[in-house]
Amino acid sequence: MVLLLLPVLPAAAQWFVSGNLDFNLSRHTRDQGFDATKPEGMALRFEPRVGYTFTPSLQAGITLLLSNQKYTYTDGYYDHDVEEWKTLEMTDRTLMTAGAGLFVRQRCLDLGPFAVAVELNAVYSLGWGDTKQTQYDPRTKGPILFKTPYTLGQLDVRLVPVVTYRLTDRFGIDGYIDLLSLCYTRSTVRHNRTYRVDPYNSTKTLTPEYSETVSSLDIGLHAHTAKLLTLGLSYTF
Repeated sequence: MVLLLLPVLPAAAQWFVSGNLDFNLSRHTRDQGFDATKPEGMALRFEPRVGYTFTPSLQAGITLLLSNQKYTYTDGYYDHDVEEWKTLEMTDRTLMTAGAGLFVRQRCLDLGPFAVAVELNAVYSLGWGDTKQTQYDPRTKGPILFKTPYTLGQLDVRLVPVVTYRLTDRFGIDGYIDLLSLCYTRSTVRHNRTYRVDPYNSTKTLTPEYSETVSSLDIGLHAHTAKLLTLGLSYTF
């Protein structure tokens, strides 16, 4: 990101680039059986930023968002006759997201190489994904398959304390204290029309299109991430 921006940014100390990379890998054992609420899979999220320092205590700029995730949820029951767990349903969910937004950061306290600030950022993102479900008939042990593509539009407005640490004159570390944050999220999901296929009689059942909008206000830990702290790296020109 720094190399791409060097030709277009002036050689002044007011410009900076920063961002964070978030990787999540979810794995767990099912010795006690299936739990439909616990997914297995991975997610990758990248948030690069470009900003400008207007005063020693005020910064603002733009932020981008790129993410990709895939999780599998499994549900089932314990068969006492054969003494093993049987799968009733598997759900694969994928989502690719791209977005952009603005941020403003106000520094409140300087403690040598450390500084405490408050940041307000707003990001709007669009996502494209699929929900694939496989349902197993316990009598015939055969699968019934159906797939629902969907699109996502989401607005995140977040107020969060930030602790920064200056490693050198150029490089610094940003720590976003999610435990003390305030986050408003509004999401609209549109499920596209698709077909459910029964392999036994080759029939197709049409599922209609529909949309759902959900708004939430999280104080402290986010309900969908439950992160205590997010770390990022910054470079000042």
